Amino acid sequence: MITYEEFVMIHTLHKQGYSIRAIARMTGLDRRTISKRLKEKELMPRKRVEYKSKLDPFKEYIKERIATALPHRIPSTVIYREILNKGYKGKIRILQSFMSAIYKELLPYKEEKVIRFETMPGVQAQVDWTVIKTGKVQSMPL
Repeated sequence: MITYEEFVMIHTLHKQGYSIRAIARMTGLDRRTISKRLKEKELMPRKRVEYKSKLDPFKEYIKERIATALPHRIPSTVIYREILNKGYKGKIRILQSFMSAIYKELLPYKEEKVIRFETMPGVQAQVDWTVIKTGKVQSMPL
């Protein structure tokens, strides 16, 4: 999808006499995109494609089950077994993605508060752990 600025630039360059190939070189866009956009009088928005999911017939049931169990979470394996008995033919991953989106919407993430405290010098020791690379490990001959 090109931006409105690119659309205007394509039309401006074409009106100035540049060829489609020259415009493609200047803008970095494909020649077919250039010629397609030159046929349009104004930038047409991209159509959003809605795909059907095997989970669609069960979404309302899943939402109800999740809502009744709040604030507790129902494992996706439990709901997966339930909807399999109702005729679901899809995989569990589709269900997990859907349930994750619902839980993010219903149970927003709560940030843990960081409690800062100070101690007198010598009272508490703190260590930052790290891994130090020493290069190649050479084996010692026996």
